[in-house]
Amino acid sequence: MKIVMGAFEGKFVFLMVCALCVALLSSGCALSGKGKPSQEEGVVLPPEAVDQYEAGMSALENEDYAQAAQIFSDILRRYPGSQFDLVLTYNLAAAQEGLRDCEPARQNYLTAARSARSRNARIEALSFYRLSYVYECLGQEQRVIASLLDARNRGEALPDEVRLTEIPARLAVTYARIGEIEIAEQYFREADQGIQQLIARASNQKELADQLARTLYHMGRMSLGNREHVDLPAAKEDLTTLSHLQKYLLRSVELSIRPWSDLAATNIDQAYSHIWQVAQVLKPDPGLEGALARQNLRHKQVALLTEAYRVLKQLKLAQFPDPSPPASVTRLQAQLTQHEQRMSQALVRLGVKTLPTAEAERREGLRRDGRIRATEKSPLEQRREKP
Repeated sequence: MKIVMGAFEGKFVFLMVCALCVALLSSGCALSGKGKPSQEEGVVLPPEAVDQYEAGMSALENEDYAQAAQIFSDILRRYPGSQFDLVLTYNLAAAQEGLRDCEPARQNYLTAARSARSRNARIEALSFYRLSYVYECLGQEQRVIASLLDARNRGEALPDEVRLTEIPARLAVTYARIGEIEIAEQYFREADQGIQQLIARASNQKELADQLARTLYHMGRMSLGNREHVDLPAAKEDLTTLSHLQKYLLRSVELSIRPWSDLAATNIDQAYSHIWQVAQVLKPDPGLEGALARQNLRHKQVALLTEAYRVLKQLKLAQFPDPSPPASVTRLQAQLTQHEQRMSQALVRLGVKTLPTAEAERREGLRRDGRIRATEKSPLEQRREKP
C-alpha cells in the first residue's frame, strides 16, 4: 500500500462508538447539548431517563460495557416504544459487542437495522456494518461477507472512510480467510484506492493526518480474541487476518496521532499476545496418549509459533525507515521485540534449529521495496495455486 504522507509525522472505544457518534450527530436522533433527544413518534422519555441515557453513553465511551448494557436495557424495559428506542437498541448492541456477548449483540443489531429501515438510513447501514464484526465473533464467515455487502449497498448513508476503505479492507481479509484469493486482492486494491481518495479530498494536512490515522486504525482493527477457540486451524485463520491487517495499523502508528496511533499499537500488541496465549493452551488430538500426544502437541505449537514469527517479521520489515522515529513507533518496536524474543526462545525449546536469518530478512525487505527483482511468487499467489 503506497500512501503519500507529505510532511506528516509518519476517544475511540470501538468502531461502534465512533459510528454511533456519527449516527447520532448526523441523524434525527441526536442529543442536543444536555437534555432532550429530538422527537420521533413514540413515548416521550422523561428527564430522568434522558439523564440515565447520558450516563449510559458515558459508560460506553469509558469502555464500561457492562454498566452501559445495564443502563440501556433498563431504559428499554421501562419505556418500551419510546421515541429513542432505535438508538437505545443500537447502543445496547454496541455494549454487548464490547462484552463479546455476540449472540445478543447480533439480535439487537438486527432489530436496529430492521427498525431503522424507514426511519434512519445511517443507523440501518451502521447496524449492518457492525453485524459483520458480530458474525466474525461467531465464526460465520459467509454472514460476515453478507453483512458487509448489505452495508456497502447502503454506502450513501455511511461516512466516506467506512465506505471507501474499511468495508473493502474487511471484505478483502474475509475472502482471504476462506481462500477466495482473487476476490481478496480485488478488495485490497479497492481499499488502497480509497485511501488515495481520502488523501485527495483532504482540505489541509493537519485534518488529513488525523483522518488517516483514524481510518487506518479502523481498517486494521482486529478482535482476534472474540471467538472462543483454542484449535490450530482457527488460530491460523487469526494469523491470516493479522498478516493482512497489521500493515494498516502500522501506518496509523507511524503517523503518531493520538489517540488513534496508540490504539493501533495496542491492537497489534494484543493480537500477538492472543496468538501466544493460544499456543500455550493448545491440546493434542483426541485419543492420543503419552509420547504420541506430546509429539502431536509439539507439532501444533511449532506450526503456530513459526507462522506467528514469520508474520511478525513481515511487520518489522514493513516499518518505515526513520532514524528518529516518534515515541509511538519506539514503543511498538519494543513490544514487537519482546514478542519476537519470546517466540524464538519457545521455538528453540521445542527443537526448532533454523529461524529466518538477518540476510534473508534484509533481502525480503529490499524485494518489498522494489529494489531487487523478486523470483518467488507472493503468498497470495502461492495460496491461489494450491490444489
